[in-house]
Amino acid sequence: MKRLVILLTTLCCCLAFSRENSDYWRQVLQPFSEEFGERLLNNDLEGILDSYDDDAILIRPFSPPLQGQEALKQEIKQARQTGFKYESISGETIEVWGCEDQIFERGTLAFSYTTKQNVKPQAYYGSYLAIWQKQDDGAYRIKYSIWNLDFNPWEN
Repeated sequence: MKRLVILLTTLCCCLAFSRENSDYWRQVLQPFSEEFGERLLNNDLEGILDSYDDDAILIRPFSPPLQGQEALKQEIKQARQTGFKYESISGETIEVWGCEDQIFERGTLAFSYTTKQNVKPQAYYGSYLAIWQKQDDGAYRIKYSIWNLDFNPWEN
């Protein structure tokens, strides 16, 4: 019980301290976040995979979760076969905080894409939560990514 109290106290102090330093964490994360967006727009398979931790978990709307580099790679390859291509990507970090080896990022996103069957860009917007894990080389990679649409696509 004593260990649990110490752990919870440490965690609360860490969260309080890290939220006070959100500008710091925002600056740490910015280059990794910008690079990730560029990799998506350029359809850079290896670059996209390099943005994710080896055992990353991606949770997205209307699909089962993906876990690990191989699952992400297969999903990207399948999307490529349909001609999937991001036409635009934008986002805004609403809140960011960190603690030692992890950065927590919450924000909004907007993107449009085309496929072989849909040559007219389809646009979507939503919200996300990402947890970036510090790697041995000092880089941050996405460990958990959860995003959802901020609207019901089947409503008029």
